[in-house]
Amino acid sequence: MLISHKVGRSTLLATVLTSLLIGCALHSGEGIKVRIENNTSITLTNVELVFTGGMVTTSAITPGERKVFDVKPTGESHLVLRFVGPTGQKQETTVNVYFENGSRGTVTLTIDNGGVVNWKDELRVR
Repeated sequence: MLISHKVGRSTLLATVLTSLLIGCALHSGEGIKVRIENNTSITLTNVELVFTGGMVTTSAITPGERKVFDVKPTGESHLVLRFVGPTGQKQETTVNVYFENGSRGTVTLTIDNGGVVNWKDELRVR
C-alpha cells in the first residue's frame, strides 16, 4: 500500500508540473511587445499608447531610455502614441501597423529630436 501511495503522489506531481509547463508554453509569446525609445535630449512626459480595448501609460521616459509595454488588443487594432515632447505640446501619432487579438511580435517606436516618431514592426497575425 505504501508504494502505490508514493506512485500516486509522483504521478499527481508530474501531471501538475506538465500542466503548468504546457500552460506557460501556450501563453508565452502571446501579445505584442511595444518598445518606446526616447532619442531626444529631453524627458517625454504623459506617454500614452492606445490600442483596441486598452491603453498603457507611463509618466515619463528620460533621454536615451527605452520602455517596453505588453499590448493585448481585444480586436483589430493599430497604435496611437501620445506624449508631451520636445515642443512642450501634446503630440499624437497614429502608428500604421495592423494586429489583432492573438497576434505576436514587436513594434519599436523611436522618438527623435523634434518629436518625429519612426517605427519598425515584426508582427505575426494569426
